[in-house]
Amino acid sequence: MFRLFAFLIIVAIVSSPLWVAALALEPLPRVLDSMSLSVDDVDNVRRLLRDNDPRRLRDGESKRAVLTERELNLMLRHAIPEGYAARVRLARGRVTIAASMPVPDNPLGSYVNTQLVLVEDGQSLQPVAISVGRIHLPAWLAGRLATLGNRLIQGRVPEYGAMLESLESVQADEDALAVTYRWRSEFLAQFRDRGRALVLSEERRRRILAYYAAVARVGSTLTGSVSLAAVLGPLFEEAARQTDAGADPGEENRALILALGMAVQGTDPAFLGASGDAPVPIVRNLPVTLRGRRDLAQHFAISAALAAGGGGKLADAIGVFKELSDARGGSGFSFADLLADRAGVALAESATGTGARRLQSRLAGTVDETVFMPSIGQLPEGLQDLEFRSRYEDLDTDAYNRVRDEVEQRIHELALYR
Repeated sequence: MFRLFAFLIIVAIVSSPLWVAALALEPLPRVLDSMSLSVDDVDNVRRLLRDNDPRRLRDGESKRAVLTERELNLMLRHAIPEGYAARVRLARGRVTIAASMPVPDNPLGSYVNTQLVLVEDGQSLQPVAISVGRIHLPAWLAGRLATLGNRLIQGRVPEYGAMLESLESVQADEDALAVTYRWRSEFLAQFRDRGRALVLSEERRRRILAYYAAVARVGSTLTGSVSLAAVLGPLFEEAARQTDAGADPGEENRALILALGMAVQGTDPAFLGASGDAPVPIVRNLPVTLRGRRDLAQHFAISAALAAGGGGKLADAIGVFKELSDARGGSGFSFADLLADRAGVALAESATGTGARRLQSRLAGTVDETVFMPSIGQLPEGLQDLEFRSRYEDLDTDAYNRVRDEVEQRIHELALYR
């Protein structure tokens, strides 16, 4: 009997992870990514950013930010990785967050579906229920896990504790989530430094600076306006050499794209803060073009950098936001600009994915820009707000989708992105 009991205990211990996995994994996602930006969304985001611009806040000022359920869901959509989906639901005094995450192929299931229920607790929101697949944690355990998680985060990220202390109240109802906080001037520098440390390791910063210096060297040899291909070729040639020497091709390409985006935008590389390096001069007015236009080179390079650093969904959203802003008194909404944005995102995704080494080989040395940038011919441009609304109404109409699909088709026709 003792041997049988011991055997059953061992079987239970060995098999328990499999039982947990079987209960946690499910064949289908419970949350689907079905949201898209609208013209009104862009107006609301502009208002939210203007009202909470840290450059306009005074030290110690109390501020109230109100976000609707739709705005929260759009923020989630563009913050989470590609392939993931999340949804927020608001009720009086309650916030429910559900998410679906794909997992590698296995016989137990293709998705982890999670749900977190938070309720108002004066200053903040506290978890009362957590579920992972068919596993439902009781309220007391959810609370203890939240307490433990808060302690761990505060131990590793001191700014997190300061942020919690700045919260004065969080209120939820059916329409919106209202967050009242007290701004402290030191937050801006703290969040910038912490974000840099979290996103860019010391090694990655050094690698970006090395490619930035390479852009500066190539740029110093250019006379007059030239195609962006004249810069990309030598950069990817260097990336291929580093890969041949044992470096990771995806990481080399990511650093290259981030450095190029910084140089095209005129960003001071000093913000990277990599220690032990000699100062690198700022690249000013890099004279590069695409399809004969400098603005398209800027759209391409900056969108590629955004996608390499924050993901393609974020880069796409920023590109659309920029065009709708241009339609309000600027140069107008341009599908040619959007094509350059999308091509830049496609380059970043190909360069940092499984085909990273193949892309290096294709772009190293001398390359023609038609390899990575489609034709912009006959795409509508210069549309002011009234004309844009008259033609397309919004961003999810058939008229708009027909032009957007044409943009996607032109990118797909390039062998580099297939």
